[in-house]
Formats: sequence, C-alpha cells, structure tokens
Amino acid sequence: MRRSILLLAFAGACVHHPAAEPKWIAGDGLFMVPERFAPDVVSGENVWKGSFTPDGDTLYYFRHLPGGGARYVIVSTHRQADGSWSAPERVPLGGDHSDLYPAISPDGKRMVFTSYRPIPGDAPGSPNASLWAVTRTKRGDWSAPQYLSGMGIPGQYHSQTAFDASGALYYRVAMPGERFDPTFVSWWTGGAFEEPVSYIPVNYWMGRLGDTLYVWGGEPRPDGHAVILEVSRYDRQHRPGPADLWITCETDRGWSAPRPLPDSINTAGNENFIFFAPDAKRMYFVRDFRELLSVPAPSDCEGLSPGSVSAIHDERP
Repeated sequence: MRRSILLLAFAGACVHHPAAEPKWIAGDGLFMVPERFAPDVVSGENVWKGSFTPDGDTLYYFRHLPGGGARYVIVSTHRQADGSWSAPERVPLGGDHSDLYPAISPDGKRMVFTSYRPIPGDAPGSPNASLWAVTRTKRGDWSAPQYLSGMGIPGQYHSQTAFDASGALYYRVAMPGERFDPTFVSWWTGGAFEEPVSYIPVNYWMGRLGDTLYVWGGEPRPDGHAVILEVSRYDRQHRPGPADLWITCETDRGWSAPRPLPDSINTAGNENFIFFAPDAKRMYFVRDFRELLSVPAPSDCEGLSPGSVSAIHDERP
C-alpha cells in the first residue's frame, strides 16, 4: 500500500440516492429489544465478531483462547434441521496460528480474515494480525490461506474485516504513532481487490469527534447508505470507556452527525463487533464479549437523539 493511501482524508463529495426506506424507530420501540442468538451455544460463551454464509445457515466467528495473549481461533456453527445451532467447532485453516475476524464474501466463495501466521518472506520478529484470504474449494472446504499483499501495513494490527453487498472489503489498521485506527475499503474487481482507500464515513467522524468522543471505527450497512459506529465516552482521566453503537446516515447533504442507538441496545456494558444478516434485514452485535444479539437493521437516522454531538448537528463531511 502506498504511503499516501494511509493518510486520512476528511473531505468527500455528497452522493444523492433514492428516497430513504421506511423509518426504523416507530411507536414505543419495543421491537428494538435485542434478541439473543443461539443461547447457551453461542451467546453466553466467549463470542467475538462474526459473519454469515449467504444462505444464513452457517455463522463464522472467533474466540479468544484462555491463558492470555493474542491467542484466537475461528469457529463455525451450523443451523440444524430443527432450527437449533450446532456446537461451535474450530475451522481448519492450516497450522496452529491465531486467526480472527472472519468475513464471508456475498457470493460465499471467499473468506478474508486476519492472522498472526508469518508473512511470506518477512524477516523474523514479533508477528501481528495481517490480512489473509481463503477460497471455497469444490469439496466445500477452504483452500490454503493466501497473504493479501498490498492490502495493509506489514507488522501492524489489522482488524474488523467485513464485506458489503457489492463485495467491497472493509478493514481497520493500527497506524504507527497515530491516536486512531482508520478504516479502509478495497473494491472487488471480480478477480482481485483494488488498492485500498480511506473510508470517509468512519474516518471523518473519528477525527472530528476525537476530543469529545472516542470513535473506535464502524461498519457500513450492506447497501453503504448508513454506517454503525463504535463510540466511547471518555472517563475523568480521558480514557475511552465501554463502546456504544451510534449511527450516521447518508443524506442529500452528506453524512449526518452520528446519533446513539436506543438504550435498549446501548447499555453500561460494551457493545461492538457489528455485522449483518445475509439479507441485510437484521444487525448483529456483541455485548461484553459474551452475548451475540440482533435487532432489525437500522434504515435511517430519524427519531434518534443527537446525544452529545448536538453542537455539530449541522456539520457534515
């Protein structure tokens, strides 16, 4: 990746789209109470960010192994004939390496993930989570992992991989010496990923709100017209506390000022690791690294309080 690509760009042209979908917030909002996914099978255990196969019948996600340190495994669970979900099993990806952040492409043919496995030709040293990909074989399993050269920064931590409906890949990179970890997007050409660029709807607010709120990052709704942000308020020592989920929406004036989602979603705990159902009708997130929850996917930002960013309500990138 060229060095210039890694510079944050906090400017962008407004894009016009058809009228918004029906309002997300309605009535007393009771339907916004999150549903637990696979209680006592997935929820209630060690669960981190995941991704569904296109048919919605298999969920890939990753877990942190006991013992401390950067030890992770990608596991999968399958919907069974009676509608229940199978006990999670480790996904074989070759070698005993820490693998994390699985993201399944919309066609189900690729899985991009991050891994601490050694980068080909890299000098020995402390490994870090880099971007890798596998493809679905005719047997139905996954190919040997291939390092995605040029998609990140060797030696830096890569995370939060996700695909949108077009097959574009989003991910976050820990930038040396920077306060925030910007998000990048790379479009799929049908045979390869294009050179990644800064993803403005996340990175603009990360810089704009940085003195008031800590924006960890965000994930676009599959159609790209709304982004769910992971946002923390600072404590008295100016350290970010637990993350909540906020939303920014694309309008005819640009991206709206972020607004927190309802209190039925945001709690005193930690809400993060957003992903969406294959049909984009439900949004999934993790609470306190134990509960996988879902709500109807947000369709717009109407009806939500601007929260603590009301002073910049009319400012948009």
